[in-house]
Amino acid sequence: INDNSPQFNEALINLEIQESAVRGARFVIEEAHDADELDREKQQEINLLLTALDGGSPQRSDEGVNGDVTYDFGHVTEDVKRVFNIDRKNGKIKVNGAIDFETVTTYDLRIKAKDGLGLSSYTKVSIDVTDVNDNIPVIYVKSLANPVPENVSPGTESNPLIRDFHYWSPQRRDQDTAGH
Repeated sequence: INDNSPQFNEALINLEIQESAVRGARFVIEEAHDADELDREKQQEINLLLTALDGGSPQRSDEGVNGDVTYDFGHVTEDVKRVFNIDRKNGKIKVNGAIDFETVTTYDLRIKAKDGLGLSSYTKVSIDVTDVNDNIPVIYVKSLANPVPENVSPGTESNPLIRDFHYWSPQRRDQDTAGH
């Protein structure tokens, strides 16, 4: 009888993935376990005594169908599906597209585990993207060219822009956090 849905041990699973993770990088989530599953390493067979009053014998069901668990995303955006995919047989989450900390710092995924006869349960996987040093600092330099004759007297203003030059300083910008 398929009377148990697959269950995750944790309602929330946290993963950290660097934004430099390459396409195809895999991240394992815990397995969902189905109480209907027979663990053959612990117990290879179950002996039952069945008494049929009608003289017939019941048909045998497919072995393990109640314990066969498949994984899928449950209610996630198309953007998430472009960045990640999930192995339906083992639940491994794989990077499928570009990850950029400066664009998205956290992904919340809803993962569905379903057994062979359709009972299912869900867990939440929260992926924190970590920043790496992938943006070089940019310096905006404004240049000024104004010829000044070499025989000019000290204190002579040749151009009002030069007078204000000492107030200007270059600007620096780096999009990465923490000085990356």
